[in-house]
Amino acid sequence: SERERARESERERERGPPRRSWRVRIALAAKRIPYEYCAVNILEGAQLGADHGERNPMQQVPVLELVDGLTGERIALRQSLAIIEFLEEAFPHRGPARLLPSGPVER
Repeated sequence: SERERARESERERERGPPRRSWRVRIALAAKRIPYEYCAVNILEGAQLGADHGERNPMQQVPVLELVDGLTGERIALRQSLAIIEFLEEAFPHRGPARLLPSGPVER
């Protein structure tokens, strides 16, 4: 039935990559920032493993790992909105458009 197909479609969407991860990938693409994508299979519970736990103690995705160009320190940013804010503030002139409004009122 149509209703069953709609339910199956919804289940398929739930099985795909988390929307929060897609937000970050879209932001990186919009800013034209090259990155290495490391898939974490949340359907198999990979986010609960020790490897990902080192990246994010909360065992969630996404995580953006980078190295501070001045200190060489490894930094892990967590939470999609925090990552997007960082990308906009760190790379304001990269890409064709801003990710966020420039003023605090507009945000």
